[in-house]
Amino acid sequence: MEIHTPEGEKLPVGEIGEIVVRSSTNISGYLNLPEENAELYDGDWMRTNDLGRFDQAGYLYLTDRRKFMIISGGYNVYPVVVENILAEHPAVREVAVVGIPHPQWGEAVVATVSLATGEQVDEPALIEFCRGKIGKWELPKRVLFVDELPKGATGKIAKFEIRESLKRDGFSWS
Repeated sequence: MEIHTPEGEKLPVGEIGEIVVRSSTNISGYLNLPEENAELYDGDWMRTNDLGRFDQAGYLYLTDRRKFMIISGGYNVYPVVVENILAEHPAVREVAVVGIPHPQWGEAVVATVSLATGEQVDEPALIEFCRGKIGKWELPKRVLFVDELPKGATGKIAKFEIRESLKRDGFSWS
C-alpha cells in the first residue's frame, strides 16, 4: 500500500494523496464497466479512490474520497477538513461540504448545514468561524442552511445528492 499523486508518483510520509494497493488478490475489473476499468489501475497499482496519509509510525489515516475532493483555484480542498471545523461550532448539528462549479475558481467550497435545535447562526458568522483555522482557499464561499441533510440507506450523508440538487435547482453565485 502506498499514497500516490494523481500522476501516480509516490508521496512522502504525511502527504495526503490517493491510497493505492498492489496484491495478487486485487480484482481484475468491474463487470461490464469499461470506463471504470480504464481508471481502476495505474500500472500494477489498484486505485481505491480513497484519500489518506501515513504518519511516521506507519499508521494510515483516511481523509476523504477522491471524488469529493474540490479543486478551487488550483488548490486541493478536502471537504472533511472544512466539515470538521464547521462541526466545532456549537450551533451546527450536521454539515456536508461539496464543490460547486464556479466561473473564477473552477470549483468553490459550499457548506450545507443543519442547525442544532434552538440554535441560530448566519452565513457570515460561520465563514468567520473558519477563518484562521483552515486555509483561505478552503473557506466556504457559501453556507446554505437546511432542516435535514439527505442520507442514504446506511444513514450516511449523501453528498452526491446535495451536489446534484444544487446543480439541478440552479444554484447561482450571484
